[in-house]
Amino acid sequence: MKRLVTTIALTAAVGAGMLSMADTGSAATSAPKAATSYVVMAKTPASTTPNAATKAAIVRAIERSPLLGEVPPTGIVVSQIKVSTVNPTWASALIQPKNSDVDPAQVLLHKTSKGWTARDLGTDQIGCGLVAKKVRADLALWDNCAA
Repeated sequence: MKRLVTTIALTAAVGAGMLSMADTGSAATSAPKAATSYVVMAKTPASTTPNAATKAAIVRAIERSPLLGEVPPTGIVVSQIKVSTVNPTWASALIQPKNSDVDPAQVLLHKTSKGWTARDLGTDQIGCGLVAKKVRADLALWDNCAA
């Protein structure tokens, strides 16, 4: 999994020779303080946004999928298309209804030599038993899979 490395340098220095007044009224010299650097490692999803041709192929696969049931392809909007970098033969998308008759759902797709195919569609446990946990995490699938 790719990690985003952000270096944050926190520097606190007091210039040599600066004077501060003590309670006694005498002058004191502060020594310079060393700079401190911190490296922050943050996990980021590794999935990528596909090119236009891949997006079009994924949209076609969803629109032609029997997993849509009675929802016509013209009744949905496909968005948030992602291809896994853990295993680029897997992708996901979000489908949203054009009306309020159906809930938004995630779609899990698999690419074979014949092209993209929708393998799972729903609102929970997407990809459970179909794809590795790392791929599900990479694609940020709605995942309440049993262990």
